[in-house]
Amino acid sequence: MLQIFEESLDESIAEKVGWLSYCPTPWESASNDVQQRRVNFQLSNQISLFGTKVTSIQQKTVKGKGNGHALTVDEDWALHDVPYGENFQVSLSLSFFFFVKFVLAITWSYEVQFSQAVA
Repeated sequence: MLQIFEESLDESIAEKVGWLSYCPTPWESASNDVQQRRVNFQLSNQISLFGTKVTSIQQKTVKGKGNGHALTVDEDWALHDVPYGENFQVSLSLSFFFFVKFVLAITWSYEVQFSQAVA
């Protein structure tokens, strides 16, 4: 399970979901159970009308040992070349144990007129 975010699988998944020019840095230890890396990629025009460039910070947390471990990957995306993109941040969280839990949150930096239309 922990190898799910190794480079070869990671890059093939990115290609299939339409993340172009996927370029991750190596995982670095941020603390005992947490590893962190930066990922740059571009969303395909099928996903985003703007062909958006994305800078992502990923944190991988492993809890437990042996067969009873759980893996959580948290991501914060900075979207470039998107109208009003400087006004919000996209956060993703994936948890793996015996099931997959996915959480998506959009956090507004400050109130904008079209926030309801974007979210």
